[in-house]
Parts: sequence; C-alpha cells; structure tokens
Amino acid sequence: ANKFHAKKIESTDGKFDSALEYKRWIYLKALEQNGEIKNLVRQVPYTLLPAQKKDGKVLFRELKYVSDMEYDVVKTGEHIVEDVKGMILPVFKVKQKLMFYFFGVEVKVVRKW
Repeated sequence: ANKFHAKKIESTDGKFDSALEYKRWIYLKALEQNGEIKNLVRQVPYTLLPAQKKDGKVLFRELKYVSDMEYDVVKTGEHIVEDVKGMILPVFKVKQKLMFYFFGVEVKVVRKW
C-alpha cells in the first residue's frame, strides 16, 4: 500500500497503483471492445526535463511523467491521456502544466466515472 492507503493490484493486465485505476482500465477495455475507443495503452513515459548534470555528475534525475492510460476516441479522433487520482498532489499539478507546455497534452484527471 502507498501513503494514501491505495492497495496495489496485480492482474493479467499488469500492476495497478490502486483499485480505482484497475477498475478504470477494465471499463476502458470494455469501451475498446465496443469500438468506442482504440489504441488503449498504459504507462506511457514522457520526459519533462532531462537529467541535470554538473561537473559530469547527475545533480538532478530526469523529471518524468508516466500516464496511467491513453487511448483514441473513435468518433472524434481525439487522443486522451488519463491519470486516475484519488488525491491530487502539488507535484502532479506541476507535471500536468509541464505536459501541456511541452507536449500540448491536457492530462485528464479521472476521479470517478
């Protein structure tokens, strides 16, 4: 469990950080099977800032954002990047802004559906 008491879940589809995230994945898989969405993937990494070095040593590791799920909406062709959150922390808000600034991606926060 993590600091917010979310239980990690292991399934045939991989590891999920919470039951909420796993349920969302199952829901999206059903939408994909119904032909409403396509190209459903999990855990897509983005480098927001490269590692920062000084005198050849890493001063700061690279800053990454890893999406929970991504897919394309068949009707509109829109590409959706989702993050399933029980709680929104300040570091996520910063990463959300950086995703939009560098990649033009609005990370959609899913809390309930």
